[in-house]
This record gives sequence, C-alpha cells and structure tokens, in this order.
Amino acid sequence: MVKKFIIFLITILILNWCFAMRNTDEIRAVWVSYIDYTQILWGKSQADFENSVDEIIENCLNYKINTIYLHASAFTDAYYDSEIYPTQYIGKNIGDSLVYDPLEIFIEKAHQNNLRVEAWINPFRSFDKEKMGTVPNSYEVKRWVNEGNRNIIYYKDRYYLNPAYQEVHDMILEVVSEIAENYEIDGLHMDDYFYPDHVDESFDLVDYQKSDQTQSIEDWRRNNVNELIKAIDKKLEQIDHDLWFGISPAGNLEYSRDSIYGDVETWVKEEWIDYIAPQIYFGYTNQSRPFSATLSQWSDVVKGTDVDLIVGLGAYKINQKSGNSDDNEWISDDDLLRKQIEESKEKNNYRGYALYSYYSMFSAEEEDAEAVMHQLEEIAELAESK
Repeated sequence: MVKKFIIFLITILILNWCFAMRNTDEIRAVWVSYIDYTQILWGKSQADFENSVDEIIENCLNYKINTIYLHASAFTDAYYDSEIYPTQYIGKNIGDSLVYDPLEIFIEKAHQNNLRVEAWINPFRSFDKEKMGTVPNSYEVKRWVNEGNRNIIYYKDRYYLNPAYQEVHDMILEVVSEIAENYEIDGLHMDDYFYPDHVDESFDLVDYQKSDQTQSIEDWRRNNVNELIKAIDKKLEQIDHDLWFGISPAGNLEYSRDSIYGDVETWVKEEWIDYIAPQIYFGYTNQSRPFSATLSQWSDVVKGTDVDLIVGLGAYKINQKSGNSDDNEWISDDDLLRKQIEESKEKNNYRGYALYSYYSMFSAEEEDAEAVMHQLEEIAELAESK
C-alpha cells in the first residue's frame, strides 16, 4: 500500500513539474503555419510526418523556444479530425479522411518535451474560388456557397465568412469547442484575419442596412468581431479555465482597428483575452513604424490590465531586402532580434516574444542560413542568461 502511494506521489510530482515547465514565466514562441504543413504534411506518410515533427521539436529545444503556435485551421479547413471543416494538406484532396491526426501527434510529441502548443485558427478567411470548387457539398461552408447564403461572401480573391451573422459565430465557436474539448492544447491563438483588408461597402452594406444602424458601419463591423471574441473567451472559460486565449494583431494598431476592424483596445480593456502578440515586424530605422515607438504604443495598450504582452518579431526578415525603409538594418545588424527582445523586457506586462516563422528560420536559403542561425543563437543565449 505504501509503495503504491509513493508511486502515485511521484507521478503527481512529475506531472506538476511538466505542467510548470509548460507554463513558464517567459514565453518564447514560434509560429508553425499552414505553409510549414505544405512541406511536412502534404502527401507524407505518418512516419515521415512524425520525423518532421521530431525535427521541429528538436530545433525548438535547441534554441530555447518553449511555445508553438500551431495552425489548426487557416482557411475554414482543418489539420485535425474535424466534423465541421474539411481537411486540407492531409490527403490528395480537400475533405479526404484522416489516415493519421497531425494535431494529436504534434501535441503529444511537444508535451513529451515540455513544449506548450496553442492551436492557431484564422476565424473568417476561407478558400479561394478554385479550392472552394473542390470542397465536398456535405460541408456547411460549401452549402452556404451553393445557396448564395450571405453567411459567406466572395470578395476580391477568396471567400470570407461574414462576421455580421450569428450562424457564422456559432460555427466558429463549434470549431473552438471541437479543438479545445478533443485535444490537449495549452491555449487558442488567433492572428489578424478579420474583415478583408480595406474592405469596401460592397462586402456588407446590405447586411448593415438590416441592422438598427445606430452605429456607423465601421463601428458595427468592429462590434461584430468583438461579439465573437467575447463569445470565444466565454466558451474557453466553460471548457477549461486554464486554457490561454491570445490574439496576434497587425503591428500597426490603427490598421487593425480601422482597416480589418480588429478592436484590440476593447479586447484588452475588457480582458476577453489573456495576451496580445502584436506583429512588430519592423526595424529601428523603419520610417513609418520604427520598432521602439511601435513597441511603446503596444505597451501602453496593455498598461493597467491583466493582459500580457508577447512581442511578435519578424525573424523572416533576417538578411532580407523587402523594399522598406529598414531594409539595410535587417542585413547589416546581426544583433537586431536580441536588441528588440532586451528592449521588450522593459515594457508593461511583458510576458515573452514570438518569432515568425518556423519555415523562414529553419528552411532559410543557403546564403541566409548563417545570419539566421547567428541571431537565433544570440537570443537562445539571452534566454539562458535569465
């Protein structure tokens, strides 16, 4: 009896240690996106996929990354066993049945190595016209398209779920529940795909005119997104109070609020989210969004709240020219990310940083790989010196 109790106690201590490791003080995250899945999942056997996941985890551990924002749904599709969205990148065709479950495998392997995994979803962005044509008719998104239902709208180059309708919110909440209830995720992560970029009134004027029109169309759009964010927060609280809920908005606060209608300041003020991870993918010499001023702006957003600040950093820019005013800096300054992290640590509610993206760092072109590895080693040493 005593022996069994000791084994039980040791088991509890080990589980608590693992849990503590996955809830570390500083978040050091990386985004693993659907782009990575096109490389490691599409047409791959389970053994091949598992080998690729092992490599990702090893790279994360080597560079002191402790959190993975892992795409679970990018285009009203699913990289897991879903009854709501069709699979993509798993079989030859959209909607093919699972041979193995990528999300389950990834989470299990990550947790075995004390890495946190947050499921990353894009709530409103859907397929382009060509891909939508191949989605089986059994899925709700395809039925809405076939019916000409206003719940989904073709705009410019692709379909978007329409934030104005409760049926859309309900479906997204079902996806959230499906993931949070069926997988041992550590949190839910969203980024900056809400309304289409610089959307005009052709998208939703008819829907706005059905409302009471007590708000401007811009405020009405922001409120439509706000209602979903609030509902997701409530849903996750019901499922598991310990699940994190965070959003990674565009680094340009005004763009987020006024162009894609992501009302970040309200989400933070109301504390519907646990953290924000603004995409501050700028250098110090960027003329329109210099890093220091932009970081301070985001620090002010979370000041006086319980919402954490996780600073999104543009690792994909290392040694690259992009045509922006800070081009030379990303090539000439081989300590840039370390400097940005050190500065971020001094800001309000700092909780960590996130690097975009895994593929750009660990599949860099040969002429860029040395520069990328140098900066990753620099920030890994910074983590070790805590």
